[in-house]
Amino acid sequence: MKISLKKIKPHLQRKIRRVFQESSPSSLVLQKPDEASGFCVPSPWIGRFDSEADFLRAREQHPKLFDVFSSIDDHLLNSRHPQNFPTLCLVCGSVETTLVNWAYVGTSPEGSVNPAWTETSVCSKCGLNSRMRALLAFILQHPDYARSARCYLAERATVSWPEFSRRFAELESSEFLGPEHRPGEKIFVPRVAALVRHEDLTRLSFADNSFDWVVTQDVFEHIPDYPAAFRECARVLRSGAGGGGVLVFWFPFFWIWGFPRAAPGPAG
Repeated sequence: MKISLKKIKPHLQRKIRRVFQESSPSSLVLQKPDEASGFCVPSPWIGRFDSEADFLRAREQHPKLFDVFSSIDDHLLNSRHPQNFPTLCLVCGSVETTLVNWAYVGTSPEGSVNPAWTETSVCSKCGLNSRMRALLAFILQHPDYARSARCYLAERATVSWPEFSRRFAELESSEFLGPEHRPGEKIFVPRVAALVRHEDLTRLSFADNSFDWVVTQDVFEHIPDYPAAFRECARVLRSGAGGGGVLVFWFPFFWIWGFPRAAPGPAG
């Protein structure tokens, strides 16, 4: 949720700004997340942080802010059974029923049980969870989006693929199907009953300047040599005087895990 001050009468704008300037440190901002670093009032879930250190500084300034999350979860979800909620799905463009379950949960030191909101709230119409919907909605609302644009989606056997295929006329997609395969090779995958392209994000088979968009979801955290993957994404994206292509990627952020959780073994 965001406040648009442009839609508020001038005298109320001044009052709102004065209230927040007097009562809130600078890390709380009454702006869009792309305009300043910090939490975006009134929703502590929305914010922009340019580094982990930036996020930790903001969190230290507001040590009780995360109690807000737990309080809302505890009062909103009065049962640990799956529950349906009406939600505005920006992908479907309509209010749909979404299912919240407890497949991935976290427990606070005080005992609050918090569902993984990014992985749940699955839309009954398009089948996308909240993070998938947020990512695709971001793309569809982006000024560079056009149905005719060339898009590479680094997944094929997921519920996101049908929604992307409906919105990009030129869509390439792939999965990592094992180190024994060559980049660009197509393998039949029974789960989707189709030939699926194999790609390794650190050595893509596409030519330079092949795409206007490159999109990954929950991929980079599984790649030990992620700098090479970023270089490959940059290589295959459009470049030139008219403006470059767009890389959109999602990966999980756990502020409590400030250490490597895995490392490549002898077999890679």
